[in-house]
Amino acid sequence: MNVLLLHPFSDASLARLQAGMPGAIVSRCASLADASPEALAEADILFVSDSRKLPLPEQTPRLAWLQGYWAGIDHVIGQPIFGGGRVRLTTSAGTHAVVMSEFALMMMLNLAHRFSELLHWRASGGPGGWPINRRSYRTNVLDGATLGLVGYGAVGNRIATLGAALGMRIMAMRGRQAVVGAAAPGEPPVTWFQRDGLGKLAAEADYLVIVAALTAETRTMISADILALMKPSAYLVNIARGEIIDEPALIEALRTHRIAGAALDVFETEPLPSSSPLWDLDNVILTPHVSGMAPDYESRVVDIFIDNYQYYVTGKRMPTEVDFERGY
Repeated sequence: MNVLLLHPFSDASLARLQAGMPGAIVSRCASLADASPEALAEADILFVSDSRKLPLPEQTPRLAWLQGYWAGIDHVIGQPIFGGGRVRLTTSAGTHAVVMSEFALMMMLNLAHRFSELLHWRASGGPGGWPINRRSYRTNVLDGATLGLVGYGAVGNRIATLGAALGMRIMAMRGRQAVVGAAAPGEPPVTWFQRDGLGKLAAEADYLVIVAALTAETRTMISADILALMKPSAYLVNIARGEIIDEPALIEALRTHRIAGAALDVFETEPLPSSSPLWDLDNVILTPHVSGMAPDYESRVVDIFIDNYQYYVTGKRMPTEVDFERGY
């Protein structure tokens, strides 16, 4: 069985993969452009980091499984290599759980405690003192607030755990059938909603956090109608995909203070164009799609790939295998 890595893995990671995949011949290329036609033609399993440059079916006649370096597949799933259902697809979903959940928590704390405003005070001040009376500062707290999660995979679960630890009430909607009954040991208590309950979830949330996969069903699901249901005091945090939100509607909701504010790490167009009105709004935090940048990302991906391999060789469905009908 030939495993071809189209990614510049470190020597240490390559050694771990070779040790963790008994029975496989593991070889490494920096990218698709560096792979020989012979190596591609002989590959049974392919690891790819550049999701926008996948080989064509005719280049990989033996390929049965493709493992991605990424979690989101909205720009991958329709590529020719997956036509006909011959090639199984797995992702590195779960790799981002720790870093993205902390990022979301950071943003909620930032919004609650008006930290961006504090930074502005610091930038406007100097040795002579602060530019505003500190007694005018008012803050919110996460304790007792309602956290609404749109999406509940590994990232959503960990955000819920962190939020519950701070005393937040957790509500969530996810694509698969919602679990009913008491929370499992170690899991935060969650009030579940199906897709048709999104409006109620949005209406009750103090912090609406988007962590869903982008599919035909979720595209622009945070519409003008959903935004209109949110509390004027509520905040929206998006660390998933920009296209899940109707961006013009969100801009209008922020401009008119229909909602209190937002923290956005993703956008309809990336990088965010200089012409976007979002740059001029003082109630929005903008970051350049960095919430998943984990310092040990490669090591976590190696763990996931090896784990998937153990399932693959025994003929079982792999833990991060994509359901093409669902789109994630």
